[in-house]
Amino acid sequence: MDSLFLLQFACFIFMLINAFIVALSHLHVRWENKRYERSRWMIVAALIGLAIQYVLQMTFGFRAMHDNLGAVINILLYTPCFSLISIGIYNIETTRSNLRKMTGKRQGSICHDEQVAYRPLIIW
Repeated sequence: MDSLFLLQFACFIFMLINAFIVALSHLHVRWENKRYERSRWMIVAALIGLAIQYVLQMTFGFRAMHDNLGAVINILLYTPCFSLISIGIYNIETTRSNLRKMTGKRQGSICHDEQVAYRPLIIW
């Protein structure tokens, strides 16, 4: 086994463990908050997406074939995953007052602001 395969396998295991920990944290919540739960599952989906990306790299050997091909595959798969993580963090950290500051609206509805935040994913 070469070191690239072992590195990808280690990253795959690491992503699955992180997704499991984030998903398991749902059981330790006393009061469920819709915003936090949505963010939690978006982050879990992103981590599972990254794990799938490592499996694809190991199975088909995109990175081992050629660095350019591996970089293109990484860009295609990392971008939606990191967008989900970013939107999940944005959704957790903003409050209603901060949403108004960021969007410049006086009476910003959370629904509209979340739709604006999801637009980069719709493009993909």
